Amino acid sequence: MTTSTIIALAILKVNWDIGKDYLEAFVTLVVECIRRNKSSVVSLPELQKSVYDTFGLEIPLNPMRQILKKSAKRGFLRKEHGVFYCNHEKCSEVGFQDAQRKVETIFDSIITKLIKFAKNKHSIDWTQNEAVPAIHEFLRNNSLSLLFSLTEDTKQGITQISPVKPAYIVGDFISDAQLSDQQLLEDIDVILKGNLLANALYLPDVGHVRKRFRNTKVYLDTSVIVYSVGFAGPNRSAPCLELLKLLVDYGAELCCFQNTYDEVCGILDACAARLRKGNLKDAYGPTIEYFIQSGKTASDIELMIVRLPQKLRILGITVDQKPSYKKKYQIDEQAFENALENEIHYSNPKARIHDVDCISAIARIRKRRESLFPETS
Repeated sequence: MTTSTIIALAILKVNWDIGKDYLEAFVTLVVECIRRNKSSVVSLPELQKSVYDTFGLEIPLNPMRQILKKSAKRGFLRKEHGVFYCNHEKCSEVGFQDAQRKVETIFDSIITKLIKFAKNKHSIDWTQNEAVPAIHEFLRNNSLSLLFSLTEDTKQGITQISPVKPAYIVGDFISDAQLSDQQLLEDIDVILKGNLLANALYLPDVGHVRKRFRNTKVYLDTSVIVYSVGFAGPNRSAPCLELLKLLVDYGAELCCFQNTYDEVCGILDACAARLRKGNLKDAYGPTIEYFIQSGKTASDIELMIVRLPQKLRILGITVDQKPSYKKKYQIDEQAFENALENEIHYSNPKARIHDVDCISAIARIRKRRESLFPETS
């Protein structure tokens, strides 16, 4: 974690404290990147990269899109035909520099005191470049325990940290501050809560998440597969690919049922038939619209069907057969189908039948086992 990242996290906390809601706390950082870019049109992938390069924060595309909507409501952007445009005059008033100066003062104070503490108590001569990673390492592994400690006014425990690790010195530094420096504790609280806000938006280091999937299969529905393999365009593909990567990093096994695979093929077949016959008058839906806009032909789509198994293998998605029917694990499919129809009103009956089949199959796989956590479901 760089100094700019820690400062960015602290700005999140400052924004939160002055009444911003959860996602709107990120508006200041995102608008600052837009202002620096000086481009009239806002590109989501480019903005995502800019936020990461500038602040070290990796914000997924869908939350980024919601942040842009909030930015537009505050007048920093305008949206026309689905495209965001920068209001440069308004963006110059975002107030990032004021927040940055406030947080930099807080951060400099923490680092100065930490370096002094390391030298006086532990006889270690730290530079700023050594102190910053030490704070990051400590926060990455102890943020929640530190938050509870500060909230409950109890001493921060460091007994589980090896004394030879820099994080031990940071923990000792905070424990000492709890006894003698209230202002330092308030400054650390700013950094700490900003770090937790960022983690709530996106887990930047899933390797440090203790609860992980174990022998857990995640079954993907038709839309997720269609979007992930790129059959509805890059804008719909990118968020799904982020999700799949996070699931795999978290230890999940990606799957779909054979009937879901068949439904994807059916969608492609229908699109190919429409394009071959030129029957596009009432064509709607993200897949056919993308094929039309990108100039795909019926033969292009038929090739996609042939390559679909390869695309799934590349993404790590396996195709499973539905489990056999067993009465003691079987749901009332007709009652469930009726409930779905009453709530959703499917335009395509085949889609309703597919959903019933998949949910019924999941129920049979679980064999009435219940779990409070997705990781053990």
